[in-house]
Amino acid sequence: MKKIKNDAIDALVIAELLASDKYKESYISNDDYQSLKVLSRLKKSLSDKIKTIKREISTVIATVNPEITKVFPNIFTKTAIVTIKAYSTAMDISKATPKKLTKLFRHIKGNNFNEEKAKFLIELSNSSIYAGRAKEARALMIRTNLKILELLCQEKNEIELQINSLLYNKIELVDASIENIKTILDVSDKTISAVLGECGDIKRFTSAKAFIAYLGLYPTQYQSGNSMRIGRFAKRGISIAKHALYMAAVASVRHNAELNKVFHDKVSCGKSKKEALIIISKKLATIIYSLFKYNKPYEPKRVFIPRI
Repeated sequence: MKKIKNDAIDALVIAELLASDKYKESYISNDDYQSLKVLSRLKKSLSDKIKTIKREISTVIATVNPEITKVFPNIFTKTAIVTIKAYSTAMDISKATPKKLTKLFRHIKGNNFNEEKAKFLIELSNSSIYAGRAKEARALMIRTNLKILELLCQEKNEIELQINSLLYNKIELVDASIENIKTILDVSDKTISAVLGECGDIKRFTSAKAFIAYLGLYPTQYQSGNSMRIGRFAKRGISIAKHALYMAAVASVRHNAELNKVFHDKVSCGKSKKEALIIISKKLATIIYSLFKYNKPYEPKRVFIPRI
């Protein structure tokens, strides 16, 4: 039978739903939560753009000066960026002198770029595999993208300040619950702002299970015969909040003794590492819900009660 969807059927379904009295009232968060949501999403968008710009810069640098990573393993440090701005290609660096290179970094505090490194960088540039094709165009592309990168980073920092101001200076959001959540090791302002911005007032959920279901903290499963594979997070739910909790789970496994034990216990029981991390994410969501609802600080002894 063909799938049919029209206004008459939609109206009938809506009427039956209203008549059954099984519908739930829609939740609309207040202005502060809405602002937090908008700013958190803007920050996520800027972070994605920063990653894209960095990939583009890295790709061009790998063409015009692949040897530079032997001196600067991370080409996005302050010292490396200053060098690339002044001498974008290997051919540009080969024409420089050690004194000119070291002079660039005098105003940068804490840099350890000395004359020996400058000489080594020039030697590498002289023997570079780059032939010099489209040198000016590629150099311009690098410098332009670096300007865009700096602007995006500045804007991201401004957004982070706005988020922190909203979290701690607005009457509607200033609550001991936020400070209680911060007592969980490795749950940062970034995680808190993402969860509160996307979910609103956590106290509105009837239970931790309802909160987890709203977030969509469960993995996809692919099964064929006797083979079953656990995939990524399901598409349903709140992707930004899920990602924030997942990254908090990764950090917690490294630094939180109780959650580290839970992780390794699940892995030893046959769970994949991805499954175990999702379980940790659920555990964090449950803890956050309880701390927010009952307004009490995190106490591992109460959360992880040993089995007798």
